[in-house]
Formats: sequence, C-alpha cells, structure tokens
Amino acid sequence: MDTYDIFIHNIDIADGSGAPLFKGSVGIRNGKIAKVIRNGAGPDDGDKGAKDANADGSGKIPGAKTVIEAEKGWILSPGFFDTHNHNDLYPMIDRYERAALLQGVTTEIVGNCGQSPAPVAPENFQLLADYLKPLLPYEVDTDLWRSWTTTGKYLEDIRAMKPVIRREQLVGHGTIRLAVMKMEDRRPTAQEMERMKNYLREAMEAGAIGLSSGLIYPPGVYSDKEELIELCKVVREYDGVYSTHMRNESDGVVEAVREAIDIGRQSGCKVLLSHLKAIGPNGYENAEKIRRLIGEARQEGIRVINDQYQYNLSSTTLSVLFPPFALKDGVAACIDRLSEPEYRETLRKNIEKDLSWENYIRKIGPDKLTVIGAEVTKECEGKSIARIAAERGSSVIDTTFDLLAENRGNAVLALEFCDEALVEKIFCFPHTAIGCDGIGTGSGQPSHPRGYCNHVRMFGVYVREKGLVSWEEGVRKCTSLPADFFGLGDRGYVREGLLADLVIFDRERIGSQADFSDPFREPEGICYVLTDGVIRVDHGSLIK
Repeated sequence: MDTYDIFIHNIDIADGSGAPLFKGSVGIRNGKIAKVIRNGAGPDDGDKGAKDANADGSGKIPGAKTVIEAEKGWILSPGFFDTHNHNDLYPMIDRYERAALLQGVTTEIVGNCGQSPAPVAPENFQLLADYLKPLLPYEVDTDLWRSWTTTGKYLEDIRAMKPVIRREQLVGHGTIRLAVMKMEDRRPTAQEMERMKNYLREAMEAGAIGLSSGLIYPPGVYSDKEELIELCKVVREYDGVYSTHMRNESDGVVEAVREAIDIGRQSGCKVLLSHLKAIGPNGYENAEKIRRLIGEARQEGIRVINDQYQYNLSSTTLSVLFPPFALKDGVAACIDRLSEPEYRETLRKNIEKDLSWENYIRKIGPDKLTVIGAEVTKECEGKSIARIAAERGSSVIDTTFDLLAENRGNAVLALEFCDEALVEKIFCFPHTAIGCDGIGTGSGQPSHPRGYCNHVRMFGVYVREKGLVSWEEGVRKCTSLPADFFGLGDRGYVREGLLADLVIFDRERIGSQADFSDPFREPEGICYVLTDGVIRVDHGSLIK
C-alpha cells in the first residue's frame, strides 16, 4: 500500500476545472499530489457511511504521517490565485503573508497598475518612491531599494526572504517609463523606447510574467496605444501577459476595453483587464457591451480575460482626484505648487469643467469618496470628502487640495463606483478571475477589507448566500482559470503530479465579518491551507 506525507480522506473535491464535485481522497508526497482517488459516488453531505476511498480497495486508509479526515461540508480545492494585488513588498515584513494565506491564497500576481518596485534608475529614485509609497506603504531600507536597478536584483532579494506564497511578478509600465523619462508628458524618443524595451526584456528574462499598465496614473496616462503595443511585442516574445488598469472605467470604458484588446491583437500577447468595472449611469449597458467584446475577441483568437474584486467600493490614492497634467513632475512638485493661488485656480477650473479624464469628483461625487487612510489627518479617516469639506467650512475642491498637501500625498480613498448588482453581473462573466487589489495589506495601515477577506467573501456571499455561481465555478474562477491563462501548468487543479498547493474550506462557514471599520478581521471557514505539501494554516491558525 502507498504511503504519503499527508492523506486527505473522504472529502468533496472541486478539482479546479469546474466539473462537478466528487467524493474522494488525495495523497501528498514530496510536495506534490501523488494520488487522487475517486470513491465512485457523487458528492454527499459528508456522511461517513458514503463509499470509502482508499488506495487498494481494502477499506483501509493508506499509511501517512498525517491524515486529515474530512468533516461534513468540507471541500478540497486547489490553492486560490489572487490575480491582482499590491503585495510586492509584503514578504519584507512577513514571509508568510498572513493576510493572504489565511484566506486560502497560495499564488499571487504582483506589480499591478503599472507600479512595480523595480527597475530603479537611481537618479530618479525619489520620484519612484513618491509614486509608489501610497500603494506600497512598507518599511524598506532605502539603500536596498536603490540597488534594484534591474528586476532580477529585486526578485533575488525578495526570494531571499523565502516567501511561502508563490509570487508571479509583472513589471510596471509606469515604473520603467519613470526610470527612462521621469514624469514627462510626451511620447518617447526612439532611444528612450529602446531603453524601456531593454528594462522590460531584462525583467522577462529574470522571470517576470508580463507588463502592467496604470493608464489613469501619471506617467502611464501620458502614453499612447502605439507605445504600449511596441512594449507588448517584447512581452509576446516570452508569451507573457499585458495586464491593464485601463484608461477609463466610466463613460469611456467600452473604448478603453477596445484599446486593450487591440494592444493584444497587434502585439500578440495575452490581455488581462484589471479590476473590471463600469462606472456611471450607462454601467449595465456598457457591461453587456464589454462582455460581448471579450467573447468576440476570444473567438478571434485573442487571449483575454478580466479580473475583479467583489465589492462596489474601490480604493486608490488621493492624487487620482487631480487632473493628469498636475502630476507631470510628481506628487511632491504638485503639492509645492498648491501654495500658488493661480495654480490652484487652474486645477479648480479643470476639475469643475473637464470630463475628458477620470474626474471622480464629478463622475462619482464627493459624498462617495471616503478617506480610509491618511498619514497625518487621522481625524479624516472614515469620512467622505463632502463631509470633511462641510466640517471645515471649505469647498470640496479646496479640501481635496488641502488633504493632499497636509498628508504629503500619503492618503488613500475608497470610491463607491456602482451598485453591487452591477458587480455581480460582471462577476458572472465566464472569464472573470478573482483579484483582491489589496493596497498595503499586512502593513497595519488603514485599508480596504478586500486585502484581508476578498476570496472568502466571494464564496460566502456570491456563492453560498446569493447562489450566483456553483461552488465548482467559484473555485474555477480563482484556480484553473488564472493558472491556464498565465501558463502556470504546475498548479490550479487537483491532479496527480501537480504542486500540492491546496485549500480545504467549510462551505457552511467560509466568509468574513471584516468591513471598513475593522478591515483586519480574519477570515472564517478556512480549515487548512497547504503550500508545497506543507500545512501552513490549520483551522485559522498560521503554522510556522
């Protein structure tokens, strides 16, 4: 009879493919799935009288150092993917990445929205540090960060931390553009384009899986489609991914999707539409148009999916409320100029009248823009821009200017961008993967609860309570769908020979009580998490 390091006995298995649950057992040996045994019966309620699974038909459990006997309602699935977060520097403070691991995440995609910590051009380091600090509020030795002049050096130092969760790195378009061109609002010269391509090619050679863009943030907002196509041709050489925070997520979102798909069409690389949403009064109509565009593109042979977090509130930096031209020299330069009355008036008039950019004060409204993190003005946390303005006896726009200056740019917002039914509609798209978009997760800074509970909330609310998709489909969205798309064939399924990155969860309990008042509350219903065949979480307790 076979012997295993761990044997998971008599459990309902969602194998990641979306196929129906089946009752069976799994043997793990040397960090991999050595055996998957079907009982020959369909899923049941966990009754121990069901057909037993074993290696040789004898009715005996095979020899194993550890046996996990399933309880009623438990489901075994592949480890969850988080396709979009900003945990790039999390291993510097916690190699276990507790907040991610406790919700079943075993693979995460970092370097999103055009913003990766490397590569660094030392002469532009302060610009980069100011650019990234609101999204990466981790304490990192400045000299160490300056040394990340290549993506390879950065990845080497991160790997030295021995992170428990598998990490796949995107290189940020904004980061490489800033390294070459600072924050300049113009097209790159031929020489500058070659320098950006060289940074990108080095990153791909070092193990990056693609390029990300943040086309509402300077300097990404200053780029055109042709620039991105040229860079993505390099990505295609490595069969990589172009992951994009698109140019528009409101009235121009359909055109933004078309642009992203066309970048994939002309470059040949895969396309991931980041945290897909459709803001504004035409949201439902635009969402349906986007669904058709994705379907048509896939029929054409363009490899495109989208991801999403399961909230109708997003989170980003306060500086996003400023027109793009205001940030062309960086956030610090903008803050310095806010003391000039003429400059403030120029910005004010633009915000009041110009809807050509993602003008959230106008498009969403100040009552739906809430400060959730402020480095200095802590009294403003949990309050909308509209409320803060009223309390200060100031205008909304002046309050926005003042908050940026008072916090030296280090303030984070939550934006209520639509009703939850529209989020649910996009969730049900067949090619929607799951990404929490967590900012500063694990840093202890005030944050959106999605970084701590998005995956378990998806199962608890969208699958169990609302029944939007089946358990099997919910699992597929955060396992095989992203694994297949990214080309990570060693994980994403419960199959023999693959990595033993696995989650066992209780379908009756999985969920979270975390909210904006207490975003750090830990998930519920995660029974076990394994990476490399090692138990990392045991009933909510992290095992070190």
